[in-house]
Amino acid sequence: MRWHYRLSGRWIASGWLQLWLAVCALTLLVVGSAGNQTSAAGDKEKLTIYRGARLYVEYACVKCHEEGGRGRSVPPVPGLSLSSSEFKRSFPKGDPHFEDALLSVIKNGSILEGQGIASMPAWNGIIPEQDIRAIVAYIHADLPDLGIPPLPARTGEQVYEAFACIKCHGPLGVGGVKNVEAGPENQTIPGLGGPAFRKKFDNIDKVRQIVEQGKHAERGKAGVVFMPSWGRIGSPDQLDKVVGYIYR
Repeated sequence: MRWHYRLSGRWIASGWLQLWLAVCALTLLVVGSAGNQTSAAGDKEKLTIYRGARLYVEYACVKCHEEGGRGRSVPPVPGLSLSSSEFKRSFPKGDPHFEDALLSVIKNGSILEGQGIASMPAWNGIIPEQDIRAIVAYIHADLPDLGIPPLPARTGEQVYEAFACIKCHGPLGVGGVKNVEAGPENQTIPGLGGPAFRKKFDNIDKVRQIVEQGKHAERGKAGVVFMPSWGRIGSPDQLDKVVGYIYR
């Protein structure tokens, strides 16, 4: 009887031990899985921020807002600092609508009155929404320095790319990019060559004027892509080179 009791006791103890070990293993599995999911989410967020930093350069945001979003001090209208108290009041990071509000501004732009003023261009239909959200994620992360080099801007072709002219007018200025919110006359962004272009811009000074001062199609209508003013953003040498490249 004593032997049977001990054997039963051992069996009972062994059963509880197995159950306890199983619970511990399951707990570790769940915790490990949650940790892996958290790590994966963190890695995805880092990749999104990195992509946003690259796009911030490719779409020439850096030309007006500068590295780290510190803004410019070029009169008459400085490029808005994305780290200023003014920006933080307008777009508080704690606001649940932060991302959508900033996405709307990037899509629709902001037209500032005055000749030669570098208004915020509308990127609606030019930058895919997922890419805009990546840029917003980068801004939300306070625009860290992730080692993204600036695009070279030594030749006319390089300036054309570094100032994102290529994003709207296309490679080699072929045009045809959709201006999704525009009316029939401005439904596509024009090419920068061919007989129609040469007839309208019959000398290089007319091209320079548009590049320097910009041109607003359908002023006041949200989401219509327009030609921003580069006269106070690019250097005289860069403007000379890109105008020469366009009018070659």
